[in-house]
Amino acid sequence: MLKGISGATKLANAKQLVDLLLEEKLPLLGAAVRKQDIVTTLKLQEECSSLVYDIRSLSMTEGVLPYQIPEEFASLPQLRGRAVVECTLQKQNKGMYTVGVDADNEEKMSQVTLTLTVDGYHAPITAGNFIDLVQRKYYDNMSIQSAEELIVQTGKPTTGDGTTDGFVDPKTKEKRVIPLEIFYKKDKQPTYSYTSDDDMRATESMSLPFQAYGALGMAHDPEDVNTASSQFWFLKWDQALVAPSRNTLDGSQACFGYVTKNQDVLKQVSKGDTIISMKVVQGAENFFAK
Repeated sequence: MLKGISGATKLANAKQLVDLLLEEKLPLLGAAVRKQDIVTTLKLQEECSSLVYDIRSLSMTEGVLPYQIPEEFASLPQLRGRAVVECTLQKQNKGMYTVGVDADNEEKMSQVTLTLTVDGYHAPITAGNFIDLVQRKYYDNMSIQSAEELIVQTGKPTTGDGTTDGFVDPKTKEKRVIPLEIFYKKDKQPTYSYTSDDDMRATESMSLPFQAYGALGMAHDPEDVNTASSQFWFLKWDQALVAPSRNTLDGSQACFGYVTKNQDVLKQVSKGDTIISMKVVQGAENFFAK
C-alpha cells in the first residue's frame, strides 16, 4: 500500500494510516460483520474506505494529474487534487436539526455544517466545476430545491427570467455545461460523455461509487448526460451493502466526492432549508481555471 509514496513525512504519515487500518479498523470491521451488526459495519466500511483513499492520495502530487484531460474539455475549470468544502445549512421556519452520535449525546441546532470532501483526482472537471461555483458563492443563500427519499438537491438558478437551469458564465454569457465524467477502477483516467451502458461496461466498478450516505452527484437532463451545470445532489439512500456493479447510479451519474462529517443530518433536510454558505477550507490551491 506504500508503493509510490516518497518523502520522509509522507511515508511516515502513510505508515500511521496503514497501521490504523490494518491493526484497528479492519479487525473491528471483521467483528462487526461476524456479529451481523449492520450499523457498525456501514460506519466502519466508510472509515476504512476513507483511510485507503488518504493513503492513495499520499502517492499523488498535489496540483498535478497523472493523466491528460481531453483537449475538448481542457478549457473547463479543473480540480487537480482534493478539496474540502464546509456547507452550512439552516432549517426553515425556525426549525432545528438534531446532531449527535446517539440519543444520549444529541444537540438541537438551527444551523449545522456539513464537511464535503471533493475528489479532483478521479473527477477533475466535475469537481472543478463545483469548486468554481463554491468560490463564486453561487450556492450561498440558496434554498434546498428538492428533498426526496433518495436525494437532496439544489443548484438551479433562482434569478433571471427562469429559462436557464444552470450556471451562466459571465465571460461567455452562455450556460456552462460539463460532460459526464466517470472513472472505472480498472482505468488510469476518467471516461467522458458515455454511460457505462453505452460503453458496454455496465458490470464494472467505479473509483467513486455511489456507495455511501452523503455521496455527491451532479444532476443532468435525463435525455442527455452531458448537460450537467450547477445542480447537484446529496445521496440519502445508503447502498453500502449493494455490490457497486448493481448500483444503477454508477456509470450513469457523475460522483465527485462525499459528505464526510454530519452526513446523517441529510435525512432531516427538507425542501426550503437554506444553504447559508459554502466555502473551500482546504485544497483551494488545487483548483485551476483558464
